[in-house]
Amino acid sequence: MTEGLKKKMFRKKDVQSICDSLSRLTGPLCFYDVEGASVYKTEGFGEEKSEENERREIIVLHKPVGYVSGPPGKLSIAADIVEYVLKTAYEKKCLASHTLFKYEELEFFSKLGEIFGTFILTDDILSATAKLVKSKIGAENCSIMIIDSLSEKYNLKAVSGKIVNDKSWLSPNQGIAAKTMKSGKPVIVNNPEEHPDFVEGGKVKITSMMCVPLKLKDKTMGTLNLSNKLEGIFTSEDESLVLSISALISEVIENSRLHDERVKNQKFAVIGEMAAGIIHDFRNPLGVISGFLEFLADSNLSDEERKRISAMTNKATMSLSRMVEDLHSYSKGTKIVQSIKNINIHSFIQDIIPLVEMDMSFKKIKVETRVEYKGDLRLDPERFLRVVWNISGNARDSMSKGGKFLILARTKGKEVEFVFSDTGTGIPLEIMDTLFDAFTTQGKSRGTGLGLAITKQIVVEHGGRIQALNGNYSGVEGFNGANFVVSLPLG
Repeated sequence: MTEGLKKKMFRKKDVQSICDSLSRLTGPLCFYDVEGASVYKTEGFGEEKSEENERREIIVLHKPVGYVSGPPGKLSIAADIVEYVLKTAYEKKCLASHTLFKYEELEFFSKLGEIFGTFILTDDILSATAKLVKSKIGAENCSIMIIDSLSEKYNLKAVSGKIVNDKSWLSPNQGIAAKTMKSGKPVIVNNPEEHPDFVEGGKVKITSMMCVPLKLKDKTMGTLNLSNKLEGIFTSEDESLVLSISALISEVIENSRLHDERVKNQKFAVIGEMAAGIIHDFRNPLGVISGFLEFLADSNLSDEERKRISAMTNKATMSLSRMVEDLHSYSKGTKIVQSIKNINIHSFIQDIIPLVEMDMSFKKIKVETRVEYKGDLRLDPERFLRVVWNISGNARDSMSKGGKFLILARTKGKEVEFVFSDTGTGIPLEIMDTLFDAFTTQGKSRGTGLGLAITKQIVVEHGGRIQALNGNYSGVEGFNGANFVVSLPLG
């Protein structure tokens, strides 16, 4: 039985209640510790009658913890009950101690999470983490070393809450930290002067130390080092906790490295995004052209049907040409040249419906129209078709098969309002404010959002505005998903 266990279990209050209760059954009792010192006597127990009393040893966890003395007869039963009570009390204390430890551990990781969430720069995170670990483990110092990927030397980055800004390069072949770096295994040294790899250095005398590798998978990228335990020595429990922390720090370091690489390659990434956006935008009319060409291959088509489909194919082909012009203007930041005409809205919508239906047919999405305003409006029909195509393409990509897409035209004050609604799940709220920025997506498996950025520019060039919202804005039953509302001035 450890000294710590005896101190926890065998105080007067631990045995007083059970001894008082048992004394009514057996007569006066006294509980003694293993050294024979009296812990608690019940009323009426006299030392002068000790030669008449029996003694019964108390065993808890297979070790003697004391004995009970009292009148002969029922003392054996009393001793069994005392053993059971002390064992139960000890188990409860162990459980309470374990629960408290886990709570403190969770509280510690919560604070660690706050550090990771509060600071942006890696050096700030490392310095704050070093300070927190130092306090939690109860060490005099805590430092973090990182391997430089180019020189393969390691640099002291943070010491007990302070950022180390100078290049304090340390030898990769000497010291306990170097051994940890090479082996990728934690090292505890509570007698450093006797350790063959210990190197004395610095102003602070090292009396104990622990080095834990910072690893991600099989790659060691640094060490977390603790020195001079304030109370006692470094233990396996300390090592286990610090290993958990080191895994989180390793993730932070790796993420920082990846971020630096992304920044270096930013220009190439933008070019790639632009190319992906162009391909995404071209996919709509190309799909329509492909579908119409399949229809034209049908020998049963009448001359009039073949002529109508050819005209729509030509319209889609012209739209591709205008897309190239728009992309060129958008990338240069110049104004898109409009070809404004008086256009009958009812006729315009009737003309574009087959194009949208063909595009939607690949996912079996039905197209519905509500043309409440059937008058004229000044707009560029080619580019406004681009607006419709970009919005309908986003709706198509965000819906599962069998959905519906609505095109609604109506007046609202001195404006004509075009409402494009779908039956999907709506626009994610986290991108609502940036939806019309270049390269913003709507959680689709493909596409970059370049089309919506150009769509907004076309609408603005028409003197109009565009907004996106969720819900049943159209008022048409069943359309509760995403809504794109384009408002153009009358006259």
